[in-house]
Amino acid sequence: MKKILIIGVNGYLGSKLFFYLKNNSKLQVDGVDNMLYGNISLKSEKTPYFRKIDIRDLSIYDLEKYDVVICLSGLSNNPVNKKNERKIYNIPKIYTGEIADKISKIGNKLIFPSSCSVYGYNRTICNENTKVNPITHYSTNKYETEKILRKKKLNCIILRPATVFGISPSIRFDLVINMLIGMSIVNKKILLNSDGQAQRPFVYIDDLCKIFEKSIFYNKESFSLFNAGNNYFNFSIIDVAKKISKISNKEILFSENLKKIHRDDLIKNSKDERSYNVSFNHAAKELNLKYKNNFNYCLKETYDQIYETLKKNNFNSKNFYRLNKIKYLINKNYLNENNLRVKI
Repeated sequence: MKKILIIGVNGYLGSKLFFYLKNNSKLQVDGVDNMLYGNISLKSEKTPYFRKIDIRDLSIYDLEKYDVVICLSGLSNNPVNKKNERKIYNIPKIYTGEIADKISKIGNKLIFPSSCSVYGYNRTICNENTKVNPITHYSTNKYETEKILRKKKLNCIILRPATVFGISPSIRFDLVINMLIGMSIVNKKILLNSDGQAQRPFVYIDDLCKIFEKSIFYNKESFSLFNAGNNYFNFSIIDVAKKISKISNKEILFSENLKKIHRDDLIKNSKDERSYNVSFNHAAKELNLKYKNNFNYCLKETYDQIYETLKKNNFNSKNFYRLNKIKYLINKNYLNENNLRVKI
C-alpha cells in the first residue's frame, strides 16, 4: 500500500482529490493544510480530515512516512497586492523548493501542479516542448518553480493542468466555468467581460484527480512533465458560454461591470490577452488515460451539482473567491501579508 500526503488538502482540488484517492484500496491518504483561506467548505459537505500545519513547518520526519507527496500548496491565479505581487508569489516558489530539498534527501516522490497558463498567448497547439510564454506573476511563478524542481536530484512529476471546473467540497466560483454556471443560476444571465474569443483548455476536476492517481503509480522516469487535460476540451470562452446558455436557457450578455466584481487586468479593450490550446497526447499515452465522459456531459453534471449546491450556499460569499477571502483575512489581521502566515 502506498502512503500519500496531500499538502493543501483543504483547497478546491485538494479536498476533491482526498476523497477520490481514498476510494483506491491501494492507497493510504493523509492531508495537511495551513488554512490560508480559513473555513471555505460548503455547508453540509463532508470535508477531509487533516492536520493543521504550514508547509514551511513540515520536517523530514513528517515527510519520510510517505511514498508520494502531492504539493498543492500555493496561491491561486490572483494578485494579493498589486504593488507587491512579485514578492508575494516568490513565497510559494521558495517553500516548494525547500520541500523538494527535504524530499530529495528522503528519496520519495513529489508531484507538483504547475499550470497550462505558462503558455500564456500562443497560436500553436502547445505541447510539453512548446516554448512557454507566461504573462502573469502567477504563471511566471509556476514556470520558475518548475525550473527549480528540474535542478533538484528528485523523483518528480510536474503536471500542467488545464483550467479546472467541477464541484468540490471547497468550491471555487472564480474559475471561469464554475462562475458562468453560477451566474446563470443566480443572476439568470451569463455575463462576460471580454469578447469571449480567447481559447482555453479545460479539465473536469474528476478527470484531473484521475491524472494525479495515475501519476502516483507512474515510475518510468525519475522526472516527468505532463500537460494535464483532455484534447477534446479545448474551447473558446464564448463557445463554453453558449453551451452553458443552452443548458440553463439563460442569455449571454457582455458587461464591463463584471470587472468591478471580478477584476481582471488581462482583459483590455474587451480582449483577453491569454489565449492558447494545448495537446495532452503525452500524458494520455504515458499514463494510459481514458476518459469516459465528453465535455457536454461534464458541463451538464457540473451545472446540476452547482444548482443543488446553491440551494444551501451563497454564490457571492467571499469563501468561494480566493482573492476576496485573502483580502478579508488580511484586513481582519488574520493573515500576514508579507509572509502569508496564518495568525489563527
